[in-house]
Amino acid sequence: MEKLSYSFEVTDSDWKPKLETLFSRLNITHLVLRYFCDDDTLSLVGRNCLNLKYLEIHLFPDSVNEQQVTNDGFDELISAQSRRPTLQELNLKECFSHSLSSRTLLSLGRIPSLTRIHVRSFHFCWMKLTLRFNSGAYPPNLSLQRMSINFFHAGQTEFFDDRPRFIDGVPETLFVEGVLQYIPLLFPALESVDLEGIQNDIFTPSKVDVTMLRLIRFLRIRRCPDVLELAKLLPNLASLEIDCHPLSKTEFEAEDSFPNVTVLIINKGSYRHGLDLHDLERIVSKCPRLTDIRLNHVSLQIQRTTSGSLVPASEDEFLDLFKRMPHLRNLTSLSLRFSGESRLTERSVRFLIDYCPALERLENLLTWRLEKDSLDPELMKSKHGFGIKYGSRQHWSLHWRGEDGTLYDPELPVDRF
Repeated sequence: MEKLSYSFEVTDSDWKPKLETLFSRLNITHLVLRYFCDDDTLSLVGRNCLNLKYLEIHLFPDSVNEQQVTNDGFDELISAQSRRPTLQELNLKECFSHSLSSRTLLSLGRIPSLTRIHVRSFHFCWMKLTLRFNSGAYPPNLSLQRMSINFFHAGQTEFFDDRPRFIDGVPETLFVEGVLQYIPLLFPALESVDLEGIQNDIFTPSKVDVTMLRLIRFLRIRRCPDVLELAKLLPNLASLEIDCHPLSKTEFEAEDSFPNVTVLIINKGSYRHGLDLHDLERIVSKCPRLTDIRLNHVSLQIQRTTSGSLVPASEDEFLDLFKRMPHLRNLTSLSLRFSGESRLTERSVRFLIDYCPALERLENLLTWRLEKDSLDPELMKSKHGFGIKYGSRQHWSLHWRGEDGTLYDPELPVDRF
């Protein structure tokens, strides 16, 4: 049900009546509306998908002017679900319609079966005014258990009452603070919250309630030189994703750690791809339960001179990092996607497989200094139980789908095997 032509008026559309027939005849439990959706479609879903458990809506910024998904459409869906609740998860993270506001989020409490939602930050627009002028109309949601919010800015501005202005496309601090303050009050049954794209200066007890900080399980944070300071504030954090940025020189107590972080992801920053090996060591040392490390489009560097300039790290310096961190033996997945060719060779592959007995996946070796025949497939399989998937940077063929479900374009470089 993707890429259907759109017509705003039902009377001008020849596919909407057929869509209603399709919905009524199928036992749909999982539905993804991608590239097409409006209020009429949501009404059709509510009336005809009687066993729906998962709903995901994709509306990109270039299409929301023609395809109107609004609070009114969700009112129809929510009304139908309130009479026969089946929906368990709602994903609006790729729905860029600014016509959806806090009214819809506050109304979701009428669906007692709904336990997980994924939204963008501007879906919280006009929260204060909605509550002020509809006092008592939106009781706390006692069924929602998990929420994820994407604060990455896209499209127009995100309004929190009278605060519509942004600096460099980043949501204003007061807007983010307001959202985070309201969440524990409006959704008291929450067990976990995932946050993407906020700034580190938000996380202070004076700005965010401790109850909210304890709910955060996944955090993707922008430029954050003081990321280690978050250890005291986020005791239950399980996954940490940060941009490549030099850490501050502040020293922290040994007990200041992320005791529950199992996944660490470091991405290339907007203007920086060099990752200081010492910074990586400081972060890794504060995550004693790590099982998954992913470096995306970065280059490993190290400071060897008093001038402070960084030079590429050698293979020995990279391997020494693992030797100094015995808890890295518990890694089950390691993905190192470098920006340009790295200095890691087959020696690193053999070391990692031997040093990390629980390792199940070693990915993105295309950016390593490896030749096609560097690793013996038979030996890797018989001795270590590892299979090798070959690829190339220029793989010409039809579109193909990887094991993780990602669709690869043959005209773009293949980035993993």
